[in-house]
Amino acid sequence: MTLFSQRMAELSSLDWEALAVQVCQLLEQASDRFILPRWQKLTEQEIHTKSSASDFVTIADLEAEAWLTPRLAGLLAGAQVVAEEASTADPALRDRAGDGLVWTLDPVDGTRNFVQQRPAFCSMVALAENGVGKAAWIWLPLERACLHASPDGLFWLTGQKAEKLANATHQRGLDRMQGTGGVLGLEGAQRAAVQERLKALAGRRFVGSAGIEAVRLALGELDFLYHARCNPWDHLPVDIICRQAGMWVRQLPGGAIYHPSTRNGILVAPDAAEWQGLASHIWPEATE
Repeated sequence: MTLFSQRMAELSSLDWEALAVQVCQLLEQASDRFILPRWQKLTEQEIHTKSSASDFVTIADLEAEAWLTPRLAGLLAGAQVVAEEASTADPALRDRAGDGLVWTLDPVDGTRNFVQQRPAFCSMVALAENGVGKAAWIWLPLERACLHASPDGLFWLTGQKAEKLANATHQRGLDRMQGTGGVLGLEGAQRAAVQERLKALAGRRFVGSAGIEAVRLALGELDFLYHARCNPWDHLPVDIICRQAGMWVRQLPGGAIYHPSTRNGILVAPDAAEWQGLASHIWPEATE
């Protein structure tokens, strides 16, 4: 049997419930060993910056990722791991997110919040096969709970219990929807124009963590999300969870189905009609 055939056979016969528990337990262990002990206790020497003065990485990110990476890789034969901090060190790794069987990993999503002692942070893992999202996990360290999406549905995992979630009810209409949007990744006049249109949305909020935003979208606490630039460790989980929650997820510009190799933006809305309305408001040049 070829490696490709082995991968396909594994996924077709996979026990998603067992895998959900395994990944959740790994995230819980990593959180308890490397993240929570640093919560509100980080020293200056344990905090560094990457692309800008507000783009943080901490010892918690680095140690949790180093511990989780080989353990995730060992769960499925032939799977590779595309993790945030490893991709910062080796940008070519990010480009492999759509190839074959891939785990994506963001050990601390919302690192800026974590550094500034705001509780909106989480850990995220997703699984994709040739660019198609299969499952996602968002571990909430402070709540000790996990939101999990798989082909079987959307679940809260707490301890040994799994509660299946029904699709949330969302607001309709630009004047009523609550959501979040950002222009990181856009430049110049385009950035300024999109920023002004986002500011005109009365229900726009700042969260600072794609994973926390995905949780709130799945629960109906937020109705839309727009991010101008995508990274697989952030947006593959968002895509999988929001689609499993019954929402409409597409790239903006273009309207294509999300792919983990993309650098284009992503827009999540309650349904196709609301997506089009939001897209036309945020970026009319891209939807004409």
